Formats: sequence, structure tokens, C-alpha cells
Amino acid sequence: METYKKLISCATDKPLEKNEALKAAFRDALAVQNACNLSGILESLYRHLPAIRVATGNTDAFNRHPVIRLFAEQIAHLSGMNICGDLETYDAAYKAALAATTP
Repeated sequence: METYKKLISCATDKPLEKNEALKAAFRDALAVQNACNLSGILESLYRHLPAIRVATGNTDAFNRHPVIRLFAEQIAHLSGMNICGDLETYDAAYKAALAATTP
């Protein structure tokens, strides 16, 4: 579980427990895994981009953030592209989101 906490906190100076905006992003990333409305998914992702940008601090970390990975997976699925990359990174992102949203 500690590995996932490191992954989800990224480069933020705020512990995840105090970062409500980032926790909301993780909650929505989990919620969209069963979504079927692409425009709704994109609107939700757009709302969370500032929190992810602040938490990561650089483009590479932003691009690989678990929230981004989970949203990208569902966007790819709905647009007929199957999976993005490998299942291992999806599984790690999903577990990170669960860890971030479980008290």
C-alpha cells in the first residue's frame, strides 16, 4: 500500500490526505471506468487537470499520473482503440486510485 501512496502523491508537497482536489480526481477516475459518455468523461478530466498539474510538477509525471492513465484507458476504450499500453500500468493506476480513495 505504501508504494501506491508514493505513486499517488507524486511530487506534491501536500500529503494526499489533505489534498481534496486530487482525491476527487481519483474518485472520478474510478467512476469513469464504467462510463459510456465520452463528452462527460472529457469534461470531468478537464476539471481535474489543474490539481494533477500542481501535484506532479512536470510534464512527464503529469502524463504518467494514475488519474490520467485511468481516464485515457476509458477514452481509448470508447473510441475503439482497446487498451492503452499494458495492463500492468492500468492495474497499478487502478490500485493507486483505490488506495487514494479508501480511508
